[in-house]
Amino acid sequence: MREKISDLVMFNFNSAMMLLRVPTLPIWAAPFILGVIFWLLSLTPLAIAFSKPIQEIFAICILSINLAIILFAHVKLRKYLTLWLVLFGISLLCREIHFEGTHRTFYLALLLLLIWFAIDRVRMVKDFRLVGGAKYLVGAIWTYSISKIMDRDYLIFMPKYHEWNNYVEESLESVGHLMVLTTSIIILLAWRKTIAHAEAN
Repeated sequence: MREKISDLVMFNFNSAMMLLRVPTLPIWAAPFILGVIFWLLSLTPLAIAFSKPIQEIFAICILSINLAIILFAHVKLRKYLTLWLVLFGISLLCREIHFEGTHRTFYLALLLLLIWFAIDRVRMVKDFRLVGGAKYLVGAIWTYSISKIMDRDYLIFMPKYHEWNNYVEESLESVGHLMVLTTSIIILLAWRKTIAHAEAN
């Protein structure tokens, strides 16, 4: 029993370490660099463009486009990875639309999806190697995490925090959505490339 628990812990530790090695330095640094840029913009008349109502409309549009793209890609590719991304996309969109109960349900869905990814990581990684885009997905989750830290007011010790935190937090969340969309576009382009290669042969 002890050996099984040890193997499970090591398996998930290795899964986490594998994901941490995927993004490049710019991906890890992006939320911090962009956070500073959004903070500076919040001090200008352009701040209205980064307000919460506008960001929420933008988020729904981006996530709807993302879901349409990844659904199409899944129909064509039929990969476990694309199915995972479809479910992830649905969870994100439902959370952003603010259906009743979806806020807490989203975190449960995310936990289950991460557990599935960890258990089936060999096949998921194989699919990612075929289609690409892994660094943007990990980058999205990383950016969402930074955004959530701000949403929970863990950085309240910073000067004039409540004057700019909503602008930066919502903008970083939108960046996360764009990274998810980028992942889906890369996968769709990989399918197109496969079709073009097949037709050429």
